[in-house]
Amino acid sequence: MDDLWKYDAARNEDAVEYIVFMVGSDVSSKEVPEARLNEVKQAAEAMRDEPWLKDYIWQKEEFGLELTTSHGKPCLKGSTKFGECIDDEWLIVYILRQLSIKFYDIGIQVTDTDGEFLLIEAAHVLPRWLNPDNADNRVWLRQGDVVIISPEQAQKRVNHEELSQAEALNVLRNAPATLLVDEKITKEALGRTKDYPAEARDHLHRARITVPRRIAQILHTNPKLIAPAIDAFYTRDAVSLSACSRMTLFSPDDSVTITARFTKTLYAQIKGQRFDPPKPFVSVGVMPRPGRPGYEEAETGMKIACGFEMMCAGAVVDQRGDEINVEEYSFASDTKWAKFVDELKSQGFFRDEIEGSAGWKKVEKTAKEAYVKVKAAERKDVTSPIGQVVRILKETPLPSDEDLGKWDTEADEDKWMKVDQDDLEKLLNERRGVATADDTDEEREDDPQESRTARKLREMVDKFGNFLNDENAGFEGAEFDDDFFDEDFEGEDEDADDFDAGDGDVEFNEEDFMEMLTETLNLAKIPGFTSASNVAEDAEGDGKGDKEDGKVRFEDVDDKEEESMQDIMDAMDAELAGTNVGQTFATDEDEADSEVDIDFNLAKNMLESFKSQGGLAGPGGNLLARMGISLPNDEGSSSSS
Repeated sequence: MDDLWKYDAARNEDAVEYIVFMVGSDVSSKEVPEARLNEVKQAAEAMRDEPWLKDYIWQKEEFGLELTTSHGKPCLKGSTKFGECIDDEWLIVYILRQLSIKFYDIGIQVTDTDGEFLLIEAAHVLPRWLNPDNADNRVWLRQGDVVIISPEQAQKRVNHEELSQAEALNVLRNAPATLLVDEKITKEALGRTKDYPAEARDHLHRARITVPRRIAQILHTNPKLIAPAIDAFYTRDAVSLSACSRMTLFSPDDSVTITARFTKTLYAQIKGQRFDPPKPFVSVGVMPRPGRPGYEEAETGMKIACGFEMMCAGAVVDQRGDEINVEEYSFASDTKWAKFVDELKSQGFFRDEIEGSAGWKKVEKTAKEAYVKVKAAERKDVTSPIGQVVRILKETPLPSDEDLGKWDTEADEDKWMKVDQDDLEKLLNERRGVATADDTDEEREDDPQESRTARKLREMVDKFGNFLNDENAGFEGAEFDDDFFDEDFEGEDEDADDFDAGDGDVEFNEEDFMEMLTETLNLAKIPGFTSASNVAEDAEGDGKGDKEDGKVRFEDVDDKEEESMQDIMDAMDAELAGTNVGQTFATDEDEADSEVDIDFNLAKNMLESFKSQGGLAGPGGNLLARMGISLPNDEGSSSSS
């Protein structure tokens, strides 16, 4: 029954899991690691009193460690749901890293619903043998570094070599010298923690809100309770909304304006939701018209009040005792009870009983008794949000107007919610590892926008030049920095080699190939062109060419080949001279005989190609993206470049 009661907790939510092991050499007895792990736990709990963490508002759950065992080994475990607040996850990574620095003899595993998320951050600097199929139990936090347990194979080509947790711990304890410790991997994997703990303070946001006086009392006593209230509002459904139509627990009749503390994620969630005021807010006239003074405070406060109402729906928050009687409990007003019944139906709890029948009511009574028992325990649990709300309303008096005048009245600007294009581009470049213009040169004070544009064009031209001049490019094509090669294809290549070998040696006859090319392209009609056969004959007549098995060797006729190629180039120039191709290249209009600026024409043509895509995918945009170059969409209507 308890498992069914917990059904309404979001399943498959984003959560981070962490586990701490002793990996020092002295782990022979059970008492030694347990005592050491208790020291680690106490150090983690002491961090909660740090100024940067004491007032931190967690999105869903707080960080915490509990002593337990894993495969018979003592360890510390914890799990934290962070929902949409990725900052919570990285704060936990920062805390765990600090613990690994303080305690040199521990190893820490940290994963989330995506798996080894630290590897995702450092994907472009990881060894090629490491992939999601073989990454389990290989990544650890050790003495402040991200360490990786390499496979035993020297060539490191096994893609699916699994590693158990016990085997990983054995390596950490007995063969630490074999661990892969790379400064680049650590820097990339933990890059998001570099601004902590200061980032934890910047995580907060203050705003003025108009809420019922009872909610003002709650938030002043425990500001962290705003998180579960906003979560209840953000994840609302049609059943839970019915509680807002009455507002029996937090009536807006007596509303006051206070300063509330949010996280930036919570504030964005509450502001981003479009929600019409329920009837109780309209009837008492606490909602000004949109655009009028006080509307923003009233709208935000109305959403928060509805969140508290939905969170506490069905709870008895007056002066009654903690005991709840089945006959007195208002099941009809408790939205969670309706969800609970639906879950019972799906689990077959009511069997084949018809709803409303005597058999149904008998089974329903059993469910109600169990439900009320859990609700009573929840109210007594001072750590649960509802339990804290009940305790605050019972033990603390409502604030008077005089008390409200002494409270904080400051509010923060919310400009951070408005994304600037340059800031977004800089952020994306940082995530891709691309150096921005601000990292290389200082902006010109007279026209910084023009300076940024010039640097981006130069960057594009330089990268394109490096791409064309890449001497490492082979017959398989050009390579980019973000290319990854799948070792699985090696076996296919070997099979292909075996297949080719089975067909016998394939010989390439240069003379036959050039003759075929000449006939196909009518190159013989070009004045001065010398075919391959003529070159070979001249070489043979001069005694400079040797025949070997009926094949002509060309090693000694390079000069004649160069002359032949020059003839082709001259013929092409003569052919193009009668066309308008030359006029497509931009030159300096002030100089009649000025040379063509290849870089300028390259930038001009690439920009025109990108513009012609009209914001859609295309060859120009794809090629620039592979080089790490991001161009904004052209918003102008002019066709000039």
